[in-house]
Amino acid sequence: MGRGAGASDQAAISTPGDRIRRDYTTLMNVLRGRAPSARIIALNLPNMGACRSCGRFGATASGAQLLSVGSDEDRDQSLAAQGALVFDMMCDPRSYQASTYSSDGFHPNDTGYAWMAEEVVSAAPRTTNHSEQLSQMSLIP
Repeated sequence: MGRGAGASDQAAISTPGDRIRRDYTTLMNVLRGRAPSARIIALNLPNMGACRSCGRFGATASGAQLLSVGSDEDRDQSLAAQGALVFDMMCDPRSYQASTYSSDGFHPNDTGYAWMAEEVVSAAPRTTNHSEQLSQMSLIP
């Protein structure tokens, strides 16, 4: 996507998209292998074509949109199939407010991280399972 590669050509964008999906699948398999019953909450991408930093990195808006939307669709389906909860940043209007991004226009600022954290916390119901002896349960000897 750099320097405008891909533009609206899906085939030119499919290779990085395939790599992202493959890497994400590997990550999920490792997580599930090490913690099969873990509650996984993931955040997908906003439409990167609409982010103000898109042009700074040499990407075209249409190419960034194809990559982010395509990756989200595949990743969201894969996550749902594995029982993960997905916070949909693509459909949340806060994903497109300049006030949630740092000066680079790409990474969230404190406000952006705060609203994402609020969504993750609200998506994770608090449950306690005291069937295991946890180190925090015996902090005082």
